[in-house]
Amino acid sequence: MIIFENAAGSLSENKTGNYLRLDWQDGYPSDESIKGLLEEVLLALQHRQWRKILFHQNGRGTLSVAISAWVSIDWLPRAVQAGYFYGAIILSRDMFTRLDTTAVGNEYSLRQPLPIYEYFEQEGEAVTWLLAAQIPERALKQQKLKRHTKKDKS
Repeated sequence: MIIFENAAGSLSENKTGNYLRLDWQDGYPSDESIKGLLEEVLLALQHRQWRKILFHQNGRGTLSVAISAWVSIDWLPRAVQAGYFYGAIILSRDMFTRLDTTAVGNEYSLRQPLPIYEYFEQEGEAVTWLLAAQIPERALKQQKLKRHTKKDKS
């Protein structure tokens, strides 16, 4: 079932697997449409309390430098705070997009242990990995502690 759709892509849910699916549109969507789509991902994570996302890049083009930075510095930390632990990424056919995607993910992974990413060529492999991924208990405890600490500061 599609939850949200705009020029950047569509967000749907897989209720049997308890994961979100983001299908990027082909081409080069505007920065605003990308931000809008990813903000909807955050809302869906919070609402459903799921921990996994399947990203299907299709023929998506590279992200702007501004959006790549926003994803790494702003969006990813908020996504982890919202419960995002595992991302299965089906890489784009475009080589520059592949490099862009892995660079952003690897750069963020150097700073933070979550989310955990895997990159795939085929959807079947990505879904199999995503369904098998177990939520680490330690990560859940850390996330709850961060949320509790934030509430105490308010």
